Amino acid sequence: VYWRGDRKHELELFTRNAVEILAGYQSFSENRNAIALFSECPFRVNIGGYRFTGTIDQVRKYPNGKIELLDFKSSKQRPHPASLQNDWQLNLYTYALRFGEIEVDGQWVRPSILAYFSSIYFLRAHEIRKRTTVNGKAGDEKGDPLLRTRKSLQDLRHFRKETLDLLKVMLKDWHFPNTNGCLICSFKEQCLSRQASVSTSLAGKAQERLRELELAN
Repeated sequence: VYWRGDRKHELELFTRNAVEILAGYQSFSENRNAIALFSECPFRVNIGGYRFTGTIDQVRKYPNGKIELLDFKSSKQRPHPASLQNDWQLNLYTYALRFGEIEVDGQWVRPSILAYFSSIYFLRAHEIRKRTTVNGKAGDEKGDPLLRTRKSLQDLRHFRKETLDLLKVMLKDWHFPNTNGCLICSFKEQCLSRQASVSTSLAGKAQERLRELELAN
């Protein structure tokens, strides 16, 4: 760990910042009224014969019956709301909650829940402004911590198709020409010909050469 200044002083600043964020989290009305159904919940889901695993930060239920899936973020950069609809990680969590399994008390169960909201919870929004700027007044929190989006079943089907398309590209031996290395690549002619398929022998030679390069490094 690199400390920019005095270690003890920086730890005090980190602790003060953490307490400030947690105090804001506890006092936020959405959090006080919600019931956490699952927290730090492992999941597994199959897409196209491939298993995806991970951990969902939280699934909560509000008094009106609406269920929200939350992915907590503590980075300094606030996510842009426009990116939420195509956020692959958030889409995977939502897909897993609806079509996959989660682990509860050591048992794998299938919740089959379509969350009303799939959201990012930006924890640093609870930080208190130290001075007045064009973005807000001193003493106020830095903004709304909840960045919400809605995912329909059609959206999840689209995500599944998109993921299958990505898998096809990622798992092919040759999926697109990388022209950055053309000057030193002995397979340039075959690659740039853009043939629909590459012979097994040629792909084998390429993979063998890649292994040699990896060992050399």
